[in-house]
Amino acid sequence: MKRILALLLVCALILGALCGCQPTAESLLRQGILAQAFDQEALQAMVEDAILSGQDAVSVNYLGRQRTLEQSLPAALNALQAGESYLVSRFLAGYSIAYQQERGYVVTVLSLEFQDTALLADMPRQDGGALSIEAYSAEGLEALLLHLFADKTERALRCYEAADMDWLNETLRQDLESIQDQNYAYAYFVESAEWTLRQYGAAEGTALVELDLQLTYVEDSLPLSQIPVANTPVEMIRILVESWASGEEKATLIMEGLTPDEDELFAWINTAEVNSATLACEGDSIWYEILENPSERTIGRFWLEFEASEGLRTQAQEELALAIQQISNELKIQTAGMGAEEAYRAVFDCILEMTEYDDEIREATEEEALTEEMQILRSAYGSLVAGRTVCTGYTRGFQALCDALGLPCWSINGYQQGEGHAWNLVYLNGEALYVDCTFGDTGGNPGRYFLVDQQTMDARDYVLDDGFVLPW
Repeated sequence: MKRILALLLVCALILGALCGCQPTAESLLRQGILAQAFDQEALQAMVEDAILSGQDAVSVNYLGRQRTLEQSLPAALNALQAGESYLVSRFLAGYSIAYQQERGYVVTVLSLEFQDTALLADMPRQDGGALSIEAYSAEGLEALLLHLFADKTERALRCYEAADMDWLNETLRQDLESIQDQNYAYAYFVESAEWTLRQYGAAEGTALVELDLQLTYVEDSLPLSQIPVANTPVEMIRILVESWASGEEKATLIMEGLTPDEDELFAWINTAEVNSATLACEGDSIWYEILENPSERTIGRFWLEFEASEGLRTQAQEELALAIQQISNELKIQTAGMGAEEAYRAVFDCILEMTEYDDEIREATEEEALTEEMQILRSAYGSLVAGRTVCTGYTRGFQALCDALGLPCWSINGYQQGEGHAWNLVYLNGEALYVDCTFGDTGGNPGRYFLVDQQTMDARDYVLDDGFVLPW
């Protein structure tokens, strides 16, 4: 009898341990273990936070037994993927779950596989990191397009508050047509635009519409972030000079607040060509394309055409670049410690020493019978490499060396006593002064043509080309 009572007591103790002594969340927390009951809303929040932060593995301790969790957790995740959560259904490509049963709780690790992460990273966020969901507007669509143009991004997603899908689709179409006519950049960038609208969410106020916008770009367009902006004619000229010097076939820029007529625009481009001192061939013709629109900004493309063949120009360009480097390095040593006036004089003397005036090129210019070689000799190549040229070569050679030494310099086209001529403008001690290397070399007294003031130039009948732009 005693043995039976003892056996019953042991069984009671075992049953008590199994049924009434399971650890609670509070008792586990006292042991430093954070555990929680499974909850679908909490699961959704956890997975969405992981998606937004790019965290591809999350761990949570669930109270209870593994067998129960193995049924409820995948079912909940599948429901989220089926559409109850926009983030989960749109960006979670797959998942796996690892379980480890401990006393009273299950260590659960979710490994997440994402899709379209770059699109998600580009989507606007609220201050707390949640996705920004706003009402659709034409202004927002235009801002999105400019955002994509910045780096020529081809695709983007945006979320809008729930709206009638037919209405939104038609409104998008109309707004894109309006933007195409009004926006300064759209015609430059966009070959075609396609979009898809998808409705997501449940009825508890979480419904939204996703816009999936895809652009096909004009092939030779530059990213908007790489297109410089010109607010003045001088800025535009400097951009063109730098672009052509860097080897860009078509110099692209944004004109902001500039509305020249055709004559003014041609004069600005002509000024840029004259000041392209490092090009080893004079441009034969100038072309441009302006994408007109009603806004304050306009995108333009500008390019030069040459009589000389590409092969001749390429070889001449290499020789000229080497000559500029070598001669300017020697001048830097020579002018070390000198003031700006002495440095200008050293460049002036160098050009005169290296160069002879070529009457044959002058006569061919007047007769419009220039050969390919002569087109090259009319550039700085003529003065710095070949040693024979006309006024344009003297002028561009002087500017190329001044630029290499960091001395402000500008090349000018115009007339002297009614004859076509070219000369330079420099900026010294706050004053704009003129230098004429050609007449300095051929006029018998070089000093008469070095650092000449405006009054003297007027007296000698120097006249700029119509509309020619000066920086000082």
